[in-house]
Amino acid sequence: MQFLKAPGLHPRTERRRHKLVRRLSRDGAEHPSLAESLPPYLRALGELAVPTAAVGGTLLITHRVNPNAVGTWGLITVTPWPIFLIAAVLSLSFFALLRVSSRNGLGLCAHVFALALLLHGLPSLLEQEPRFSTAWLHAGFVSAIIEYKHPLTALDARFSWPGFFTGVAAILGIAGQNSAVPLLRWTPLVLNIAYVLPVYIIARTLLQSRTRAWLVIWLFLLTNWVGQDYFSPQGASYFLLMAIMAILVYAFASSREVPGIRWLPAWASQMVKRDEAGIANLTTGQGAGLLLVLLVASLALNMSHQLTPVILTLDVTVLVLARRCALRYFPLILLVLLLGWISYGAVSFWSGHLGALFGSGGTQSVSANVSQRITGSSPHVNVVYERLLLSAVIWVFAAIGVLRAWRSRRGISLTAIILALAPFPVLLAQSYGGEAQLRLYFYTLPFMLILGVAGLPGELTSLTRRSTVALAIASSIIVPLLLIARFGNEQFEQVRPGEITAIERLYQVAPKGATLVSITPNVIWRYRDLASYDYKADTLEESAFSTPHAIRAVMGNSSVGSYLLITRAQTAYVEIAHGYPSNWGSEVESRLALQPQFHLIYENPDARIYDVVIAASAQRLGAGTRLTTGHQKNGRRPARRARLGHGGMARRSVTGVRR
Repeated sequence: MQFLKAPGLHPRTERRRHKLVRRLSRDGAEHPSLAESLPPYLRALGELAVPTAAVGGTLLITHRVNPNAVGTWGLITVTPWPIFLIAAVLSLSFFALLRVSSRNGLGLCAHVFALALLLHGLPSLLEQEPRFSTAWLHAGFVSAIIEYKHPLTALDARFSWPGFFTGVAAILGIAGQNSAVPLLRWTPLVLNIAYVLPVYIIARTLLQSRTRAWLVIWLFLLTNWVGQDYFSPQGASYFLLMAIMAILVYAFASSREVPGIRWLPAWASQMVKRDEAGIANLTTGQGAGLLLVLLVASLALNMSHQLTPVILTLDVTVLVLARRCALRYFPLILLVLLLGWISYGAVSFWSGHLGALFGSGGTQSVSANVSQRITGSSPHVNVVYERLLLSAVIWVFAAIGVLRAWRSRRGISLTAIILALAPFPVLLAQSYGGEAQLRLYFYTLPFMLILGVAGLPGELTSLTRRSTVALAIASSIIVPLLLIARFGNEQFEQVRPGEITAIERLYQVAPKGATLVSITPNVIWRYRDLASYDYKADTLEESAFSTPHAIRAVMGNSSVGSYLLITRAQTAYVEIAHGYPSNWGSEVESRLALQPQFHLIYENPDARIYDVVIAASAQRLGAGTRLTTGHQKNGRRPARRARLGHGGMARRSVTGVRR
């Protein structure tokens, strides 16, 4: 502002200079910026301009994409390049707005929603059908509860934790609906937006900074690659877990002295910052109401999911032992709920699966969660490596934050450290079908980000323009990495319209009670008529489909009918996730097409359906007579016949569908 002191100015300019100097010196206030001088409604419109344009541009661009062109690297191969440009502009706008003020709540919320749509709503915009076969299966669980009025615990172990399915069934019943399939498409986006609120409350409380809390939720959306936010008990349970932790941290925190801190070295005791005790000044009624919410949410959690209640009990127990939580008896209540439901509500499961319930432990669990997952085709292995790399980067980011806090003597929230480390014993104790590492990253992600952001120097409101641009560039670089890590398996996780058409056709031609067989576990049936058919799918634990005799043995000799379903997603699953040759699916079908036992009754570009001839019965009826256990359209001869050779390859042992 040296021009204000420049001599020899024109008289008119001199008068303007004096007026400006008086304005700047009035009450010591700085000259307001252009944005601050605008009326509130114009400022709000300006803050909403970029996220609104981002949402509109995303909807317009994704409308023209062909999802069938998905390549070996997943969804990123069909993502239009303007999406990445939109992400870059949105990131720059977010950090610029955050640099001005963290109190621009409406504008920042709009940016967060736009980012969630851009990342976690992208498949819903690009693909014609809701993705991921397990989500369709969960819709079938809900339909079964609506139909039979109770969980079918003898049919599937997941019915032993029916809270989520029963709750959705009750809501659909009130709405007069009998299927949860319409909910599948937008569940990931809705859940990610729902996660933002409790994560923000936790970050705002532990970091004592709105600006840093906004950064935490921005990074949370950018680094949540796990994909547990589909229509599932674990997706809803994660929200309940974060909501419970937000209430405990915000309303029932304790700043009593940490046990044994007096005997810690000076550097350690100075690093641990005492958390704020009960930031919310609650009345007795408010406190009682929040306690009731905690109890109801904890009960719902124990009724809905196997692993999340264990994580909650671990977290709260360590918080109470470290005197970070004022509810001293809450861990005991959680333990009673956990053991009570396992002992009574889930007795039909644990009575025959004690080994699965308590885990393999130690080296076997680590092997199932890490080394056994690094298999499959080369692109799939690269996706797995990227996921491991992103996990390591986040954990290193948290460690650097703790180290910087120690070096600067600022201290760091002990609560954040506890919640970031408490779930780690799960990785050693329980493989959880090889997904414990995924869940571990998911459960600790908000707290790892809080630790990392806590180590950043200064306040984000003091960012320079260069720093703002640098953060926006870093955020833009993470976007394609997230798309690969999150949607790198889209070739077999995508659900194609032709597969839905074929399965609907299968339900039309197969009489109730028939045997339905899939050559791999990655199949989207059972979203209806869950208990009406005998479903059988190869779990890849044995070479169940290596020979025609093995296939017939699996299909059985049902007098009602036996049908074989083969889809693009099935063959892509074993070729990508398990490393089978790229022509494995076509080779199997070419052999089946010449096998007299299998009669092709329906086909489209995405799926084929075969019914099965009972050869022995046909021989007894005499030459020229054919007896099928299923549908044979107009008595026509088989369109294809195949023979499946004996050269089946060895198959790796897995549990369920590998992600």
